[in-house]
Amino acid sequence: MATFWREAVAATSDADLGLHKTVVSNPGALDIVGYVMLSSLTAADALRRGARLMRLLNDGLAIELSRERDTTGCRVRLLQTRDNFMVVEPRQVIDSVLMGIVHQLRLLTARAIVPREITVRYATPPTGTGEHERLFGVRPHFGADTDSVTLVNADLDIALRSANAQLLSSFEAHADAAELLDYPGCAGDRRQ
Repeated sequence: MATFWREAVAATSDADLGLHKTVVSNPGALDIVGYVMLSSLTAADALRRGARLMRLLNDGLAIELSRERDTTGCRVRLLQTRDNFMVVEPRQVIDSVLMGIVHQLRLLTARAIVPREITVRYATPPTGTGEHERLFGVRPHFGADTDSVTLVNADLDIALRSANAQLLSSFEAHADAAELLDYPGCAGDRRQ
């Protein structure tokens, strides 16, 4: 995967490919995880369900949510897996995940959500911060201790027009079955 990202950046001459590839996707691009999110009641609910199912999209990442009075923090944590290339070259994937969170929430809510804060552990890119600022709507803090996006709860508490309890139940059952197949050691209902 590290080679793939390097080759993709070189082939496209796009040093900000992680950001750009994400803003052209829709919830369906996330397969069953996207459909679970799309059917959720609120944006906060979609975010929580998406974070829980992250392993179906990338088993080297976890998203940890912490809801405070006015904001919700979404911390991306790199997991120790057998061959987690992201530990060595995290930039493109971290950009893709953080932009993915913001972009998917914008699509789900039909609102121009601007995060309260973005932090990334990698240094300021040689290309500068212009694309990050343009796409996120806020300048990230580079060289931080964590990779995270902080969102305003008022943006997350919006009911989704696509909410559908019956579809959600069906999609979530499918996602849970896929998770159990991929991770045979998992047992029981882990829904939050």
